[in-house]
Amino acid sequence: MNAAVLRARHPWRGLIFLGGLLAVVWLAAWWVEFDIRALFGRDGVEAFRKVGERLWPPKLSSEVLHNALTGMVQTLALSIVGTLFGVLLGLLLAPFAARTVFVEGPLVDRRPRGRGARLGHKAVHVGVRLCANALRTIPYLILAMLFVFMVGLGPFAGALALALHTGGVFGRLYAQAIDELDPRPLLALQATGASRFQIWFYGMLPALRPALLSYTFYRWEVNIREAAVLGFVGAGGLGYHIQFALGTFHWSALGTYLLATLVLVLAVDALSARLRKALL
Repeated sequence: MNAAVLRARHPWRGLIFLGGLLAVVWLAAWWVEFDIRALFGRDGVEAFRKVGERLWPPKLSSEVLHNALTGMVQTLALSIVGTLFGVLLGLLLAPFAARTVFVEGPLVDRRPRGRGARLGHKAVHVGVRLCANALRTIPYLILAMLFVFMVGLGPFAGALALALHTGGVFGRLYAQAIDELDPRPLLALQATGASRFQIWFYGMLPALRPALLSYTFYRWEVNIREAAVLGFVGAGGLGYHIQFALGTFHWSALGTYLLATLVLVLAVDALSARLRKALL
């Protein structure tokens, strides 16, 4: 019996689900003290107006423009380095985190394995997945704060934080893409006597290329936004200048840095879309 027939026979199930969803949303809003009047009431509108007047027009002095330009370049460099090393870490973790590569599938099923070998592979698989989940679960700002204590203030700490966080994300996404591959071409390669490396290189990687590129470029777009706020914990980039302007109430300079962030994000989004179209 398909889902459409079930919905037709039991319409009350959908109403119960909708009612439960609305109840959860209401409880969440109540818990965080969400008050729509604070945004659109008279006081909220007046507060928005005052902030807008302080931010505009942006300050265009040579010092502020120089800070904005260097911050943009540093933020872009942070996102590139963090994404690149995240890709390398993700590619290292993904084969072990993918069930069809390390636990079962054409790369491991061609030779009989004993119980001890199967349990060992399973343990490594679970351990790598836990490692990838831990890296992507810890917020990048927390990682940046830890690396600031380890290597000192500056963009190096931010690059390390982005790389580890992104590596955990890529390890999970790449492994999921591997597990979703059609096994039939891989089994055909195995039947011809192809080695494990040949199955991986000639069978899996070409099939994975679109997914890997899409995930990578999307994450680069995300990382450019994350790199822009790493300066709040002393990890360089535009975030440092934004934090300094906020702390010293230099509102017009803050407007310049926010505008620079917007320009950088839009430029990276456009470049990423072009690269994705060219490579895919």
